[in-house]
Amino acid sequence: MSDYQQTALDYLLGELSSEEATSFEKLSRQEPLAEQALRQAREDLSLLGQTPKSTRPNHDLRSRILDLCQPRDYRQNLAFLEKLTRELKAASLQPSQRYGGGGALVELNDIHSSQHRDFLLRTYETYLELWPHVSGASPAAAGDLRDLRQNLESLAPVFPAHHELSSTSDLAKAANEPPSRSLHSSYLSTLPALNYFITKIRSGEGDVSDARRLFYLCRDQLKIMRSAFRDLDALRLEDDKKLRIHNTDLLLRKWRGATHSWFSDPGKIQFGDYFEGPINACRIEFAEYIANVYCLTNLLSGKSNDGQFKIDLLQGILPDSSITLVSAATSPQKHQIIAGLLPEKELLPTEQTEEHYLLNLVIASVSRASKLTGDRDALLSGRMGCVHENGRTILYFTWPELSCEDT
Repeated sequence: MSDYQQTALDYLLGELSSEEATSFEKLSRQEPLAEQALRQAREDLSLLGQTPKSTRPNHDLRSRILDLCQPRDYRQNLAFLEKLTRELKAASLQPSQRYGGGGALVELNDIHSSQHRDFLLRTYETYLELWPHVSGASPAAAGDLRDLRQNLESLAPVFPAHHELSSTSDLAKAANEPPSRSLHSSYLSTLPALNYFITKIRSGEGDVSDARRLFYLCRDQLKIMRSAFRDLDALRLEDDKKLRIHNTDLLLRKWRGATHSWFSDPGKIQFGDYFEGPINACRIEFAEYIANVYCLTNLLSGKSNDGQFKIDLLQGILPDSSITLVSAATSPQKHQIIAGLLPEKELLPTEQTEEHYLLNLVIASVSRASKLTGDRDALLSGRMGCVHENGRTILYFTWPELSCEDT
């Protein structure tokens, strides 16, 4: 699927912002390929509603339309939210300068292990080379995955095994230091899901929707790695720091109806309540924010009763922050496993696993974003947490709200 085709679908399904919609309307009047894509998308959608005729839309279009048709509950009747908002409103943050992401940047040489440094460099170069083969102009985006499969074989991406990091003694000893956290973010946020989709496409089972998911994962992996290591790709990092408002529709495009996996047990992502509007001010901030969403979804992967995960994006509840909820239906036993990873006190457990690392990444990130003193203050203050309500495990975190001055 080309960029024009994808944008045409987003336009007709109402997923573009008003500015993006106006821009695409203008483009479709000036660019024949854009006009053709819009005409074809309209025809595909109209055929779906004509019972005398039948058509088989591509899997990606079909799943997105079905997801849009699901009833949405905008009522947030969650007791913990009422308590949380009372507590956080009483301690509202008024930082002199808004957080722009990248607050834990380190350099590659801060990683003492040459093996890990080599892995980071090889991983970044691999996905930089893979990027054109999954982008909008690639054959894979149009549904032809043969070229993509061949390139995946030649690139031969390497992935960390489950529990590989938790069994590495030198990393475990320094798990809460910035270099180790930057490594954890690069290893654990998107790479396990990339492994799932690359394996699926290599096996010949993948389709265009899997290539689309690979496109988003590949892009996020590159941005997350740049946001963690300042010298990995300095020129692109400088571009990532430029003011570019990121709206919530970017999250909807890449997550709604998507399959997600963390080493195993793939599940579907759905959106519940969400606000429409800006959420981040630049790519580097968006990379850190989206890494937090990946981490929390990874934690729930394999623990959901029905293989479904839900994301809610709430605004207007707190005077200074939005609230992101990632949840799944879980048994009390599975919830206790996740809750047990969050110590009530400030002290961290001696033995840590990759699931501890995922939580620690989010806690430290939210602490930086909230301009709190300690890197675990987000957990202690309630700006990041975990509750079990209405049969669901809900992992949540706050993020500084964009103001007029920020844009």
